[in-house]
Formats: sequence, C-alpha cells, structure tokens
Amino acid sequence: PEMSDPKMREAISLITNLGDIAIAMKPEMLGLMSILGVNLSLKYGNTIVSPISYVMWGVISNLAFHDYLSGYALGQLSLKLNREKFPSDLIFAKLYAFYGWNINHFKHHTKEDMEIAIKGYGIAMANNDLVYSMYFIVMLLKVSFNIGLSLDEVIEYGRKVQLFVDRYKTIFATLIGNSTMMTALALQGKTDNPLSLNCAGYNEEEYLKEFSNYGQSTVYFYLRKFQL
Repeated sequence: PEMSDPKMREAISLITNLGDIAIAMKPEMLGLMSILGVNLSLKYGNTIVSPISYVMWGVISNLAFHDYLSGYALGQLSLKLNREKFPSDLIFAKLYAFYGWNINHFKHHTKEDMEIAIKGYGIAMANNDLVYSMYFIVMLLKVSFNIGLSLDEVIEYGRKVQLFVDRYKTIFATLIGNSTMMTALALQGKTDNPLSLNCAGYNEEEYLKEFSNYGQSTVYFYLRKFQL
C-alpha cells in the first residue's frame, strides 16, 4: 500500500535525507536511518523515497551482517519498486549509487559496476544531482583500479574526478578518490618511493591530519597503503 499519513510522509523524507548526510559524515548512523525508514514503510505504506530505505538496509545487510542474499534481494526490491510503482530518475540515481557501491558485486562480477557507474552518472547529471554524480564518477575510478585496467587508464579516471571537483567544488570526491589515484602513481614509480603516496602536491601526514574526521576517505587511504 501507499503511505497516506502526511506526517509519516514528512518523517520518512527527513530520514532518507539524513541518510545522505550520514554516508559522508557519520556512516555508523546509516543503519539507524535505514531501519527507521523501513519500519515506517512497513507500518504505514510506501512512498517515493521508501526504496532508498530498502536499499540502505540492503547495504547494512551486506556490510554489517554479511547476509549477501538478503542484501541483494533488498537492492533488487528497491530498484523494482522505483521503476514499477514510484518512477523517478532522481531517486533511481540514488538507489543505483547505493546498489553499485555496496551490493551488485557481491552477486555479479565487479566489471558490471563500471556499467552501473556510467549509467548512473548520466542519469544523476541529467537531474542536476551533483552529490550522486560525484559518487558515480569516483566509483568509476575505484572500479577501474579494482578490475585491473591499465594504470594509465586509472590515472585518467582520477584526472576526471579532479576536473569534476574543480568545476563543482565537491571536495569529498577528492577525499575518496585521491588515495586510489596516488596508489596508481606509486605503482608507476612516480611518488617519493614505492611504498609512499607522497609526491609534489600530496603529503600523507598532512592529508590524515586535515581529513581524519572523514571516516570513508581514511578507510580508503589505509586500504590503498596496505595494498602497496
């Protein structure tokens, strides 16, 4: 059924908007935001933003509980509900970002994530959604590294991220993407030494000191350092 109570509709809209903030600033809040949204939808009915809560709970099912079948099912449910019941390209881009970053590759080859990122980026940009366009362009960089494209191709995706940041001032894209691009440069021997990301214009200690409160970017930094 569709949610009819206007107060509950406002409540779930607020919850899903807070989920967007939680991703970047307080990822540990994502579970709370998603379960609140799912509970409201199950109790009062679905709205156009309910699929966001379902896909967020799918992410939690994967990453926190390692229940990949349930996570995938929730991801698929959110996409189907969006397309068949509450069509909205703006919402679809958000769902596709959650799905592509955190669900698809637990069921399908990660190469498919490139197709998701390309399609999602186009839809998000067409709807002037710079936040989720940012997630998709950084996803292209991440996936290009993970699937083993040439280092030159990875660095080119990194440059595209930087161009996006320069144009739209979305610094969070730099925080997530920098470590991957710098790792590619290190593997090419273009940093101070093979185990360092330091080079002209980038200093590891200064980066960690300035952005230590951004959990996601710090995780990617240490992941890439471990891979080196």
